[in-house]
Amino acid sequence: MAHTALNDDEITEFYDDEERVKDCVLDLANQIRKCGEESVVIYTGAGISTSAGISDFRGPNGVWTRAKKIKEGKSVPKLNPRPQVIKPTFGHMSFVGLANAGYLDCVISTNCDGLHIKSGLPIKNLLELHGNTNIEACPNCGACAYRDYHVGQFVRRNTARITGALCEKENCNGKLRCSDVAFNQSLPDLCLEEAIKRSKNAKVVIILGSSMRVAPACKLPFVNKKAYSCIVNLQRTPYDDRVTNRVFTKTDEFLNSLMEELECDVPEYEVLDLVNDPEFLQEFENDYKFRTAPDDSWFAGSY
Repeated sequence: MAHTALNDDEITEFYDDEERVKDCVLDLANQIRKCGEESVVIYTGAGISTSAGISDFRGPNGVWTRAKKIKEGKSVPKLNPRPQVIKPTFGHMSFVGLANAGYLDCVISTNCDGLHIKSGLPIKNLLELHGNTNIEACPNCGACAYRDYHVGQFVRRNTARITGALCEKENCNGKLRCSDVAFNQSLPDLCLEEAIKRSKNAKVVIILGSSMRVAPACKLPFVNKKAYSCIVNLQRTPYDDRVTNRVFTKTDEFLNSLMEELECDVPEYEVLDLVNDPEFLQEFENDYKFRTAPDDSWFAGSY
C-alpha cells in the first residue's frame, strides 16, 4: 500500500565497486566453508524476483512507490510488460545448488510468488512467511494443496478469500482459502515458529533483496546474535549497521560470484510437473509448514 512506501532518500540505489563485492563474496564463502553442512539460512525479499519480471514493492519503481507517487499527483514511468511465463531466477536456482551441496539449512521468504517451489528447492528447505499464490489451505483440518495456477485469480477481494475448491481430506470438505498473507493478517503460526527455530540455530545468515521494513520477518536474521550475517541489495536498510558484511549489488550477480567461489553447481531451470509428481506431493504434505487448525481467525486482513 502507498503508505508503506519509502521516501525519496530511502529508495536511492547504491552500487559497490567490483573489488568491494569480490571481498565480500570471499569473506562470506570462507565463513560458509568454515561452518559446513546446513549452516546457511537465507532470507529473501521481493528483490530476488525482479530479474524474473516481477516488480518489487519499495524500489524506485516498486508497487508501493508508484502508488505513493500517483497519489501525490506525480508522473510514473511505464512498467515493462510482465513476461507471460514467470520463471525462477539465477538466484532461486542458486539456492537449489546450495541445498544440493549440503550448505543450506533453509530459505525463509516473504515472497508469495511461488518461484522457490517451482525452482525445485526441497520443501524441507523452505519456509514461506507470507504464503504462496499457488497454495490454498483448509481452515478446518489445516491441509494445504499445491496447484499449478494462481489460486486467487477467481476470488473476490474479501477477508474470507474462498477459492471455490473444497478440501479433499477424508471427512473434511472444508472451504479452501488463499494462503498468501494480506495486510493486517497474522502470519502462518507453524511457519513462523519453525522460522524462529531455524534462525536461532543459524550459523551463516544471508539477506537478499529485502528492504528489511516488514516485521517480524525483518527481525528474524538477528535472533542469533552470534551468527555471521550479510545483507545484499541496492538500498540502505535499517539493519545495515547490525550485519557482519554489507554489500550493495544485484543479488543474481552476487550469487553468481559466490557459487563460483564455493565451486557449487547451479542447476539449469527445468519446468517441473509438480502437481503430477507423487514424490513431491508427499514431500509437500509432510514438510510444508503453514497454520494451526481448526482456526479461521487468520482470514481477517485487507487489500
